[in-house]
Amino acid sequence: MEYLKKCSQHEVVKKAFTFEEAEINKFLREGNNHNAWILVRKAIAVVAICGGHRMAELRRLTFDDVSQVSNGFVVQYQHFKKSGLKRIHSSYLIPYRGDKSDEICYGTILRTYIEAVNESLQKKPHKSKPLFFTGKNETKKGCVFLNSPVGINTLADTGKKIASWLGLPNPDGYTGHCFRRTAASLAADNNASCLQMSTHFGWRNPKIALEYISNARPQRNKMTILISGYSSSNAKTDPTQENEQKAVGQEDPLSTDQIDDEEVGLFVENVDDDEYEPSTENVDEDENPLAVEHVSEDKDASSLKRLNDGEDAACKRLCIDNMNGYTLNFNFF
Repeated sequence: MEYLKKCSQHEVVKKAFTFEEAEINKFLREGNNHNAWILVRKAIAVVAICGGHRMAELRRLTFDDVSQVSNGFVVQYQHFKKSGLKRIHSSYLIPYRGDKSDEICYGTILRTYIEAVNESLQKKPHKSKPLFFTGKNETKKGCVFLNSPVGINTLADTGKKIASWLGLPNPDGYTGHCFRRTAASLAADNNASCLQMSTHFGWRNPKIALEYISNARPQRNKMTILISGYSSSNAKTDPTQENEQKAVGQEDPLSTDQIDDEEVGLFVENVDDDEYEPSTENVDEDENPLAVEHVSEDKDASSLKRLNDGEDAACKRLCIDNMNGYTLNFNFF
C-alpha cells in the first residue's frame, strides 16, 4: 500500500483540454446549420457548456426536461456521478441574447435544433426520448436526422470532433469532460464566486471552485500587475514630451492673465457713485449672513489695485460695497 502511495506522488494527473470563448463562438457562428451532423454538435456544446454537464447527465436529458420560456429555455436535470452519491435536482437557463437572430445566441441555436428535428422526423419526438438525435453529415437533402438517439460514446467524442473542425492541435485532448471544464473556466473568467460555482456544478468541496478561480485570466492579470508594480494609471510621461509641450507654449490653467470675466461668469455693470452710497450704520453680522468683513476705503482700494495689476497669480478677488457699508468677497479659482 505504501508503495502505491509513493508511485502516485509522481503521477501527473491528466485533465481534459478547455476551449476558449472565441473558439466556441467561431464554431457556433461558422458551423452550417443545414448540416444535421454539425447542428446536433452545436446543440450539444451549448447545452453542455450552459449546464456544465458530465456526459452521463447529457445522455439522460430528454425533451421533457426542456421547456421554452420568454427569455430562453429552462433545462431541468439531476447531478450524476458514478460514486453513487445522492442526486440533486437542479435547473438552469439557456438564454436568448438581445438579438435572437444572432448566430452565436445559445437559445437560438437550441431552438433551431429542436425545430430541425421536428421537421426531419415529421413529428415531435416523444417527450421521454433523449434530447439529441443522430444527424447525417450531408446538405443535399437538407438537415436530415435519424430516429436514433446519440450514444454515450458519440457524446464523449463531440469535443474531439469540434477541435478537429477548428483545426486545434492535439484534438484528442478534448475528451468528454472538456465542456464541463470549459464552462467552469468561463465562469471563473467572468468573476463568478466560489459559492455560485459550487452550487451550479454540484461540487461539495469548494477547493475545486477555488482552483478555477485562482487560474482565471483576470486573477492572473491582477497578480502580474501587483507583482510588477505597473498600471496604466501611474504611468509616467516621458520628460522629452513634457519639454515639447512647454516649447509650443502650452497654456497654464492657473494663470490669471488668461482668465476672462466671461469665463468666470460674472458681469459687472458701471454704477454711478451717487446712485448707491455706502451706509455708515452698523449692522449685526447675524442679521446679514452674507456679510464677510468690514473693509475700509483704503483696504478696498488696495484690493482693487491688486486685481487690476494682476499680482495675485492664483485667483481674482472682487470686492463690491453693498448698501450697508460691508464688503462681499468672491474668490474665483
